[in-house]
This record gives sequence, structure tokens and C-alpha cells, in this order.
Amino acid sequence: MKIYNLFFFILTTFGISAQNFKGIVYDRTSNKPIIDANVYIKNSNFGDKTNRKGRFNIKISSRAVTNDTLVISHISYNTVKIIKSDFIVNDTIFLSLKTNILDEIQLIENKKLKRNLNFEKLALLPKHLHSFASLLIDEKIYIFGGDLTLNVDVYRKALSDFDYYQANPSSSMQDFFFNIFLSAQPSFKDFNNELLIYDIQTNQWTSEDIGLRKRAYHNINYDKQNNKIYILGGKRLSKNKSSEYLDDKIEVLDLISKSIKIDKTNPHQAVNFESFIYKNNLVILGGSIKMKKNKEKIYSNKIHSYDIKSGLWYHIGNMPVGKETNGILIEDKIFLFGGYDKKPLTQIESYNLITGKWKIEGNLFTTVSRPAIAKKDHTIYLFEYGRIFTYNLASKELKDYHVNIFLKASKMYIANNKLFILGGFYEGKFSILPSNELFSIDLEEFENTRIYNIKRL
Repeated sequence: MKIYNLFFFILTTFGISAQNFKGIVYDRTSNKPIIDANVYIKNSNFGDKTNRKGRFNIKISSRAVTNDTLVISHISYNTVKIIKSDFIVNDTIFLSLKTNILDEIQLIENKKLKRNLNFEKLALLPKHLHSFASLLIDEKIYIFGGDLTLNVDVYRKALSDFDYYQANPSSSMQDFFFNIFLSAQPSFKDFNNELLIYDIQTNQWTSEDIGLRKRAYHNINYDKQNNKIYILGGKRLSKNKSSEYLDDKIEVLDLISKSIKIDKTNPHQAVNFESFIYKNNLVILGGSIKMKKNKEKIYSNKIHSYDIKSGLWYHIGNMPVGKETNGILIEDKIFLFGGYDKKPLTQIESYNLITGKWKIEGNLFTTVSRPAIAKKDHTIYLFEYGRIFTYNLASKELKDYHVNIFLKASKMYIANNKLFILGGFYEGKFSILPSNELFSIDLEEFENTRIYNIKRL
């Protein structure tokens, strides 16, 4: 009897805490099932994609309410919205074709998919720059700080070239010395302190010297309510630029008056960490906090919270593993992609800010250390070194595209139905060269380009 009661309790508890919505999506004209239709609860992460039989199955937690809207969409069909309370389990849903794009779809079906995403080169940044902080406000991209350092190891390159020319006698030593001359560009170290602004509408850059600190590998967060930007973390250079230190100051910038106030309290001093504004709090996690003489990094697993109103700091938890990290905040969850812990990582994990629980969502197709991240609707876009991944939060579907842009530590934004990829660095065997390039990719490109890998997490 005790076992029966326990079993009954588990079943009833499960019925209360979760509910499954199943259905089939058909073409209204042909009565054939529609494949890859997006079915999701509006303004939530609950969703699924229809399979080859047009079926979907959404498991909804008890947090969902009866007046939530169920959205059924597909690029070829008109979107249908149903109030959840009106939905019947195992219901059948019919979608109508978009008559204005019917001819376009017929053409695309006969078109050979491109191997790589096409892109357009836009106005160059005023400076060659990587590892900066940036944000998009009203179709303008703002860049704060960043690393200007040009690093070429001429000695190691010369030794490598010498070995090559010895192994290939047909190549003259004259070519060898000429290549040394070409590569012997003066290395230098410096960080940026100018505010760079890109206007998407005019495709023009401007720069302003408003008294910002020189720093790189840092973060910024925008408080929309007070129109203030918090610039924190990263590292700074000594006066003679021979040493690097963690930056312990927080700059609070009023975006309208361009005035800056300094907050001298920051218990989370780190490099390549992640931070977000969440319910009037600045949430900061991870990053590296020290580098040993042998170049080995020490990582932070701390999660701190800064109350913007009171100015008080709190330690609110720990990461499963300390690492340099990059991610995005969606509703009450932080999603982290890849990162760096002695080597680049593939893991996708989430942190629930309400429950304080961590969850492994899955793995990327390849390692990424500091991917550029942008989001539109239910899709997250990730870019690093010739690859763009798309991750659909509703269907949990991960796709892999290729693009001939081989940059690291770039930033990426979405505006006017385009991806904008800016800055970063080119990494050679003996050099790190900052980039001043800006690229755009039309989101429609993804419909006409080959998917190299695909999976559901």
C-alpha cells in the first residue's frame, strides 16, 4: 500500500508540474504533413519542431498559464496563433501557404546550396582592435576599450623560415632574407581609450575621447532605465606598458552627458568574464584572475551580484568549473557557450538565476573560446573563426554553417535583418594581428547555404 501511494503521488505530482501538448501540422491545400514547422509558447523557451510526420510534442511546466499563446510558424506558411486554453491535446493544425513567396520557394528548391555564407565588407573601424567591449543601441554600435597590440615573433619566424629553406634548396637564401625584412614590422603594445561609434544607417564611424580608461578583455552593461553604462573588469597596462594588471575600477558612463563616475569597489576583478544586468542587479561570473610565469592561467568560479540601487556586492554562487566564458541572458537563464579552461571548450550550459541550478544543455560541433554572440527571436547565432552556429531555443536544434571570415575575439550584432561582425584578431603561427574590419551577413543567406552539421540537443 505504501508503494502504491508513493507511485500515485509521483504520478499526480508530475501531472501538476508538467503538461504535454501534442499535435500534427498539415498543409491546408495538400493535406500533407509540414516538416520543420516551429511550434512554441510565446515569450518562453518551451517549443519543438515538427518531425517528418508533422508531429510535435511540447512539455510545458506548471509556470505556463492558460492564456499563453501557442505559435505555429514556418518560412513558407502564414503563422497561426492559438490561445493555449483553446488547444486540444493531439489537435490538428492547418497552415496556409504564403502566396506572395510561392514562386520564390519553387526557385530555391532547384537552386544548389552555396558552400559558404556570403558577406559584405563595410566601413573599416578607425583602429585595428580586438577584445573590446561593445553594445548596440538604436542602430548604433558603441565600442569601449580594446587591445591594439600588434605581436609578431620575428625571431621564431626567422628560425622556422631558415629550416624551411634548408629543407628546400630550390628556394634561394635571398628569398629567405627578403621574407625576414617583410615580417620585421615593429611590434607594439597598447590599449584603446577612445569611444568608437558606428552608425548602421550611414555606414560611418566616428570617435570621441571622453576620458575613458585604457583597458581590454573587459565587459560593459547597459542600464536602460537610467541610461547608464557600467564598464568593468579586464586589464590595464602600466605607464611604461611593460606590465599588465587587473583593472579594479568601474566606470559609470552617462550616455547622454558623456560624464563618467568612478566606483572603486569591484570584488570580481577578472579577464574574459561574463556579466549581465538582471532585475536592477549586475551579475558577474567566471574569467581568469592570474597568469603564472609559465603562462598558465588561474580561473575564477565565483558568481557575484552588484545591486545598482544600493551599491552593495554579494557572492551568490559558484560555477561548476572556473573558466573564461562568454554567453547571453534570456529571461531568467544565462546560457554559456564554450569558453577557455586550459584549452577551448565545446560545452553549452545554462544557469537559472531563480533556482541557482546549472544544467548542461549539450555540446557544440567544435571548440570555441570567445565566440561572438547575437540573438533574434528564438535563434542564437555564434561566430568564431570561419564557423557560424545557430541554436534554436524552441526546437533545441543546432546547425553549423561556414563563412570565410577567420577572426577570433570579434563581436556580433543583429540589425535590419543582418548580422554585423566587427573587429577581432587574425592568429598566425608567429603573430596576432588586430583587425579593423566590419562585415555584414544577410539572415536570408542561411536559407540558401549548406548546413555542414545538424543535431538536436
